[in-house]
Order: sequence, then structure tokens, then C-alpha cells
Amino acid sequence: MSKPVVDAAAWMERFGMLPPPGGTILCAVSGGRDSVCLLDYLWRLGQERGFSVAAAHLNHGMRTTAQRDEELVRRLCRQRDIPFYTEKVDVYALCDAWRLTVEETGRRARYEFLRRTAASIGAAFIATAHHREDQAETVLLQLLRGTGPQGLAGIPPVREGIIRPLLDTPRAAIDAYIAAHDLPYVTDETNLDTHYARNRLRLEIMPQLLTINPSAPAHICRTADILRAENDYLDAQAAAIIDGVPAAAEDFDTEYLDYKLSVAVVEDVDAAIAHIARHSTHHSEAIITADAAAAQRFTACVDSAAVYVNASTRFTDGGEFGLGCEMGISTQKLHARGPMGLAELCTYKYIIRGDGQIR
Repeated sequence: MSKPVVDAAAWMERFGMLPPPGGTILCAVSGGRDSVCLLDYLWRLGQERGFSVAAAHLNHGMRTTAQRDEELVRRLCRQRDIPFYTEKVDVYALCDAWRLTVEETGRRARYEFLRRTAASIGAAFIATAHHREDQAETVLLQLLRGTGPQGLAGIPPVREGIIRPLLDTPRAAIDAYIAAHDLPYVTDETNLDTHYARNRLRLEIMPQLLTINPSAPAHICRTADILRAENDYLDAQAAAIIDGVPAAAEDFDTEYLDYKLSVAVVEDVDAAIAHIARHSTHHSEAIITADAAAAQRFTACVDSAAVYVNASTRFTDGGEFGLGCEMGISTQKLHARGPMGLAELCTYKYIIRGDGQIR
């Protein structure tokens, strides 16, 4: 019996992606090649390992072919008796409400839908179809824009209930799997638009890199794995030494956003500076503090820092921080909205305890 062209079971076991017997994985399915491959693979693997798979598809309604995509996923699920969940959203209306770009709005709406659906059906995990080339592209984009070891670690295999079973699988294996099982899929026309940096990298730059080294994606991903392990180790060691610095910053799930959006609550400005030294390139940072002397020391060590001086800073789960503070940010502005309710975030924000009155 020939070896399957996609074999992600060992990868899933390595990172604890397999649910317990009787558990469920909710698979995000756009109808594209990668997600169709993942859905069929998980469906077959579940029959062997004793778990079930459900499918979730968000209809953005942004293309004339959006309904075609939904119907293809619905048909695939019906043929396999896979539970299918779908919603329609008005992305353009949400853009105005959330003050985000179209791409960022679609991403946020998608993940909110996935998490809501997973919670309603009791799914153990949400699976997305990122593969090896997606990982290599992410690492290269991070490198081009400037980042530290955390950014160069790329897309995590597992984070906050989201798993990437195909992250170690090359695109060629996915193509072979689709052909071997005669699976239908749709092509998103926007994936061919080279106005987007990722598309330009994938369609124009990566083919040139492959002429230098055909194994470039695998080597880039191996480097990301090494940096992730080293960064996790350094986080743990630093957390044991520096009081108040979390073992890992609280990353919002950015998927294709090429920056990490994080919040670190630290005891003093020295802890914030130490955190920067371990995670970033010393630019586009911000703090909230009521200590003017601490603010001066921070800006002396960090380029392009934004400092918010305010005597009353509120920090609560699901709420907002920086109420009453000036909500401008540093010179490199990102428009995004994370679970803390911030409309605009820079790479890192630091809340300094003590005079910052966190409560």
C-alpha cells in the first residue's frame, strides 16, 4: 500500500492537535484547494482515530463567486455526512463599524465566527489550512519588515485552540492529494492580485528563491522552528528572573497580519526594556505610565517610542486599557482591533504598574 501524499498525523501528535476519542475538530473551509484538502484529510483521519470533524464557512459576500464557494463546501460536507455551519456577513459595513481595512475586517469576522461556532458545538480545536509555503512566506515578510525572534518564528502550530495540521506539509503534497482523491475546489481570484505583498512574494519572489535552492521553504520553516524553540526557552528563563514579565506576551491571533500585536504588563520600566530586548527590534514601542522619569529612561533606550502619561489606567479582561489616555500611537501605525477593545495598536504596549494604578 502506497504512503498517503499527505500524512500529518505525526505532526498533529507532536503538537497535541488530536482531540480525545469522541471529540470534534472544527475545520475552517473556504472552498479553496488547501482547506478542501484539510477537510477531507481530517475526515478520513477521524474515522481511524475516533474523532469527528465539522466544517465552518464564512460567506463574506465580497465576490460575485462567493455563493459558488459556499455551495461547493456544502456539497462536500453533504457527501461525507460532515456537519456544516455557515454565516453571511457584510464586510464593508463592518469595516466602517470597526475602522479596519477590508482584509483585516474579513479576518476578524472569520475568526469570531469560527470561535463562536466551535464554542456552540463543543469542538476541541479549530483547524486552519496553513501549509509549509504559507509559513515560509510569513517568515520572509516578517524579515523584510523588521522583527525579532518571535516574529521570525512565524505562524505557531497551535495557539489558543487553533491548530495548523498542514503547517509542515508542502504545497506539492496538497496538490497531489487533491488529484489522488479527485477533490473539487475553487480558486479565489484575489490570490492572483500582485498588489498584495504576500501574493507578490508567492508568485514572483519565491519562484526565484527556488532556483537558488529548491528546498528553500523547508529550510526557512526549519529555521522558524529553531527560533520558536529558542524564544520559548528564553521567555521561560527571563520570566523566572524578571519579576512581572510574562513567560509569553499575550499575542492576538493575527494569522496573516505580519506583526505581533501584544500587551505586556510589567512592574517597572526596566522590565519593559528587558522585554523589548528579547522580542523586537527596538522600534515602534509604547508604554503607559504616570512616572515622567521612567518615561524618559524608556525613550532613551527605544526608538520611535510613544509614551502615555496618565495617573489612572484601567486594565480588565475583555475591556479597554488606556481609558483617559491619549490614544495616539507611535510612528508605525497599525489599524487593528484586538480582544482588549483597542482600535489602534502598535507592536508592543507596556503598562507600568505602581503609579499606573492597574485595577
